Amino acid sequence: MAQTFEASPPDVFDRLIRLNYLGAVHVTKVLLPAMLSPLGMGVKKERNASQRRIAFVSSLASLVPIYGFSAYAAAKSAITTFADILQQELEDVGPAVTIIFPPDTDTPGLQAENVGKPATTRAISEAGGLESPAAVAASAMHDVLLGRQRSLLGATGRALSWATAGVSRAQQDCPLPLPPPFVAVIEILLAPIFKVALFGFAYWCRACILWHSRKGRQQGQ
Repeated sequence: MAQTFEASPPDVFDRLIRLNYLGAVHVTKVLLPAMLSPLGMGVKKERNASQRRIAFVSSLASLVPIYGFSAYAAAKSAITTFADILQQELEDVGPAVTIIFPPDTDTPGLQAENVGKPATTRAISEAGGLESPAAVAASAMHDVLLGRQRSLLGATGRALSWATAGVSRAQQDCPLPLPPPFVAVIEILLAPIFKVALFGFAYWCRACILWHSRKGRQQGQ
């Protein structure tokens, strides 16, 4: 899952697109008509479609470019864009759509991913720390039930969500119970700080890439 583009066989890109993006699209296509129906999904009494929830699992790699994730991040970015647009289309008529951006989580899947992961990718990924499955699941479920559009774990996740929000309305996860216009003003005031932080991250990533590249050449001599 974590390989440079040059080392990734073409079928890896096909598989990740089918598994992540197309899998999400096809399942949503099948279930959405029932979710929009007051008596859909096997319920015995009518329920407003807006009370239902759709959640997609994306990745932090879809928000920031990370060396070695050309196949994985592209597939997750497709999910993110799809979910953003679906949320716009359903906002007034149906289920709330939440995109979950889990950090590195201590699971067998991550352990398998680490086998053969480029050293540069490992160094950048490990800087974000490691979370327990229980903490990630609890945070995601909390945000899904609230109908938030984005779900990122903790203060670092919230800061990353705000810093990479792009074209969006006021963020929904402000720690203070403020009306959206006030949250928007806070976002505007924090934007320069977030930009400086993203500059720092980008230059640090570049330094990691150069250092590991130089180390690899020295070991190959």
